[in-house]
Amino acid sequence: MLITHGLAALATAESLSGSEFSGPYVIQAALAACHARALAAADTDWIRIATLYSVLASLAPSPVIELNRAVAVSMADGPAAGLAIVDTLAGEPALRGFANNAAACGLPLWGFRVAIGRRRLDMSLFGGSCAMVDVLGLHGIAQQQRGRLQMLPDWQAALSDGVERAKGLASAKPSLELAYYGDVFLADTDSKGAPQDPEALDADVVAFLEQVQNEIVDSSQPLDVEDPAKGLKKGLPKPVTGLAAWLERRFGLAGKVLFFGDVVQVRRFQRYDDLAETVLGRVREMLPQSPRVLVGHSLGSIVAYEALCRIPGHGITTLITLGSPLGLGSIREGMSQPASDRIPNLPPGVLRWVNIYDPRDAVSFAGGLAAYWPKVEDKTVDNEKEPHSIIRYLSKKVTGQVVVGALT
Repeated sequence: MLITHGLAALATAESLSGSEFSGPYVIQAALAACHARALAAADTDWIRIATLYSVLASLAPSPVIELNRAVAVSMADGPAAGLAIVDTLAGEPALRGFANNAAACGLPLWGFRVAIGRRRLDMSLFGGSCAMVDVLGLHGIAQQQRGRLQMLPDWQAALSDGVERAKGLASAKPSLELAYYGDVFLADTDSKGAPQDPEALDADVVAFLEQVQNEIVDSSQPLDVEDPAKGLKKGLPKPVTGLAAWLERRFGLAGKVLFFGDVVQVRRFQRYDDLAETVLGRVREMLPQSPRVLVGHSLGSIVAYEALCRIPGHGITTLITLGSPLGLGSIREGMSQPASDRIPNLPPGVLRWVNIYDPRDAVSFAGGLAAYWPKVEDKTVDNEKEPHSIIRYLSKKVTGQVVVGALT
C-alpha cells in the first residue's frame, strides 16, 4: 500500500512540473520507484536508473551520487563502464567514510572497485548477468567439507520451490547467494601433523553445556537412557550426562548428536573473536550485491543476528531464521555486546523478522523467539523425518511467502 501511494505521489509531482526531470527530489523519488517496481533483482531497469543518476548528478553534483551512478552504470552497461567512473573518484574526501555499497562493509573505495571486478569475473566465467541478488543465505553446522558452489544449487532449488508454492508456477524466482564459512571450522594440524580437533569438548564447552543443561533439564527426572554417550565420538563428560540423556529421550540418537555438534560450533563462534571476525567478514563480502533478505539456518541464524547488529549500512530489510537455537538463554547470553544490547529490538535496519522452526527440531527445541524479541513472527512447520533440514525449511510455502513479501 505504501508503494502504491508513493507511485501515485510521484505521478502527481511529474504532472504538476510537466517533466520527470523537474528537480532532484522528483528524480530521487523516480529512482526509488524503479526499485519498488522490480519484483526481483533481475527485473530492475538499470538503464533507466543510470539515466536518472546522470540527470541527478548534473542538478546536484556530488561524489556520493557519482558512486551510486557507477553502480547503476555497471549494472546497465557492464563492470568496465562502472569502473571507469569509480576510478575518477579516487581520493575524494567525501567518500572516505561513506557507508554505502562496499563502503558499508568497512571497505575503502578500492573495495567497491573489487566488488565490480568480481561481477566482471562472474560474467566471464559463467556467461551470466551481473544482476545483484535478492536473498543472502547463511548456512548451519557440519559444512566443513563442502563449499559455496556445491551448496548453492540445493539452496536455490529449495527456495524456488518455496516461492512457487507461495505464488504458483508463473512466479518470478528470487536470486540467491551464499556466504560460506564452513572451512573456518576445519581441523588444524599441530607441528607433528596430528589433527587438532576444533570440536573437542574442552573445559569452556563443557561449562557451556552445563549451563544449557541447567536451563532445560529437570535433574529430578531419571535418565532412562542406557548409554547417554552413544553416538558422541568426542566422548561425553560426566557433568553433562543428564543433557545427553534428555536430548536422546526427546529427539533420538540423531537429534542428540546434531545438538551437540551445533552447540559446539556456536560456542566456538561466540568464544573466539578471530574466528567470529573471519565468519562475519565472509558475510561482509556479499553485502555489495545488495540482498534485501537474509536467511540464517541453525548456526547461521546466530551469525545473521550478529552481522546485522555489527555491520552498519547492511541494507537488509527482512530476516528469516530457520531452525534457530536463539531461544536458548545460554546462547543469547553468549552474544557480543552490540548484539545483546539490541534485545528486545529488531536489528538495525530490519523491518521484519520471521522465525520458522519445526517443534521436533533438536536445534530449535527451545521454540519461538517472540518472548525475547516481541516483533518476531514465529511460524511452525512440519519437516517430517528431517526436522532440521535446510532444504525442507526453504521449500516450505511459508518461507516462500515471506521472501515474496519482502521483494514486492
